[in-house]
Amino acid sequence: MRKVLVVGAVALALVARTGATASYTTAFPLTENPLSEGGVWATGHAAGIDWSDVRTTPGLAFGTQSGLQNYNDSIAVLQGTWGPDQAATATVYTVNQTAGNVYEEAEILLRFQISPHTARGYEINFSMRNDGSQYTQIVRWNGSIGDFTLLDARVLPFVLKTGDRVAASAVGNTITTYVNDAEIFHVTDSAFADGNPGLGFYLQGATGVNADYGVSCYAASDAGGVVPACAPPPQPQDGRMTGGGVLVSSTRQIAIAFELNCHASTGHSNLEVVWNNGRFHLDNLTSATCYLDPTIAGTDGGHRQPTFNTYVGKGTGRLNNSPGASASWTLTDGGEPGNNDTVTIQIRDRNNAVVLDATGRLVDGHNDAHK
Repeated sequence: MRKVLVVGAVALALVARTGATASYTTAFPLTENPLSEGGVWATGHAAGIDWSDVRTTPGLAFGTQSGLQNYNDSIAVLQGTWGPDQAATATVYTVNQTAGNVYEEAEILLRFQISPHTARGYEINFSMRNDGSQYTQIVRWNGSIGDFTLLDARVLPFVLKTGDRVAASAVGNTITTYVNDAEIFHVTDSAFADGNPGLGFYLQGATGVNADYGVSCYAASDAGGVVPACAPPPQPQDGRMTGGGVLVSSTRQIAIAFELNCHASTGHSNLEVVWNNGRFHLDNLTSATCYLDPTIAGTDGGHRQPTFNTYVGKGTGRLNNSPGASASWTLTDGGEPGNNDTVTIQIRDRNNAVVLDATGRLVDGHNDAHK
């Protein structure tokens, strides 16, 4: 979100790169509105109501903000448990850079939370301007729409181009902004010490869904503020994934069984999910993508290197035998003996209300990727 610009000196420092504890990387392989990737993301309108969603086409994430209303940025936040020292990076895509009264921004979010009518955390934004007024800002969102604090800002000494890398970290009370691995500036703030990484976009002074700027890759970690590298775009693979087991989420146990094709139009796919107060049966697989995630290094005892290990899908079906429900999921095959296989799944009822949202490792079962 654009604020009154504060101009200061530019300091440069290289960013170190090492391993991560919790991490996530994506090159946005799917067409989704809103961004979900199997329930991994919560988005601004779907989860927060007052803000806008992030959407994707293969290889690009971008905003849906109309440009007519200020401060209802398009935002998306990763789900799950993250440590407080976070870092994230994104690869810029920009076609028609702006000047004058038109403002386009890509945003990295840290220690962020979204719930109905509340979005809070740190926004680090990067403007897509080409008239000498391009900037980066660190902003604290305090909760309600339009309630924010501009912590500091700098004019960028260069114009962002497609392929440039923007990044941010939050370590202790220090929040830092980077471009192409060089620190631009940092601030200190102690308002928030928890929340999750995410991304966002801002549009002002133009109308319509704006896909001429966005990011083509995103990565986040909680490895002490170490900025992770973006993965290359995954290549969709043929095959199918089978398996299932028990997913332990909070105080619930969730049983899942499936046989899913890597192409929604190929053959018949099955998915059954049962938990304490519900049962979902897949009737129609509407979207499916299988790809190899290089961060998952599993093999079958060293005998097989799979062509894919990750399955992202969506479908419609019946909830407690009532039609009109939908599900989205991400399944991973971490190799033998199967104790690193994971499931992320979100199920909505016929009114689009979330009735199940769970992620974790499988026990008493496993996922198997097949060519």
